[in-house]
Amino acid sequence: MTAMTLSELVEPIGKEAFLKGHWPSTMYCTGARPLLAQRVREASPLVDIEELVSSYGSGVSLLHKSGASLEGVSGDEALAKARDGWTCYLRRVHENSEQLSDWIASVAADLATPIEWMSMEIFWSRSAGGVSMHSDYDANLALLLEGNKRWHLAPNLHLQEQPGVCLGGSRRQPDARVAQLTSGVELPDAMPGSSQVVEAGPGSLLFIPRGWWHQTETTGPTLQLNFVVKGPSFRDLALAAIDEAALADERWRRFAYGHAQPGAGDEHWRVVGRLLKELGDEIENGRRQ
Repeated sequence: MTAMTLSELVEPIGKEAFLKGHWPSTMYCTGARPLLAQRVREASPLVDIEELVSSYGSGVSLLHKSGASLEGVSGDEALAKARDGWTCYLRRVHENSEQLSDWIASVAADLATPIEWMSMEIFWSRSAGGVSMHSDYDANLALLLEGNKRWHLAPNLHLQEQPGVCLGGSRRQPDARVAQLTSGVELPDAMPGSSQVVEAGPGSLLFIPRGWWHQTETTGPTLQLNFVVKGPSFRDLALAAIDEAALADERWRRFAYGHAQPGAGDEHWRVVGRLLKELGDEIENGRRQ
């Protein structure tokens, strides 16, 4: 199969209409496209999904519609669990496939996203199940390749620009930063009444913006391939700029000796402030890209 493009993923509207009308914050979905699903399924390593799961060593994650999850599961154990309603979640599947790597590079170029900030992921279940309510740090283009899936979706208005996955209700947050930001916030324990419902079939593409609540239900085996955008955030850009500056300027690399001594910390933070101002001036004046 030739390189996958954003236009092919979002047809019939095409790349320009998608970028103008939906990216990056408005949900979008297509109808079922069985021929597209069949063509994608023919790509290695998607031809034999059970072999792919089995070969993943201890890198499989498992998700259950009850909200339970397991990390670091072996491929063989994941295959057994999949019979009991668990969904197998495989990250960065493009790294061992030349064809998938070409696809993600093509979509990254269409989205003007640096390739290192994109990933390709697989969700596979061999029986009825689904995934419980949560909202993600990243934006997802979810292409269903097999089976049927019902989605419930709504914006997470309780946490803006979330730094990690956010779970609904009083469940323990897996990301400490999310736990800190939502401390004292009453998160919903069920999808909002205003949720949109999407019925997806083979070849359906659903764009889920970053920070949208969603949960899924399936009645049988499903296979889904996600093109995932994971940044960069402005924090990421700033940290990269500081690292670059430190390579060229010894002042950034100097140890802040005695930082715990009373009074010393204040002066050290003034030094940091001056260095950040200089770096900011360089960036603003176009002397650093």
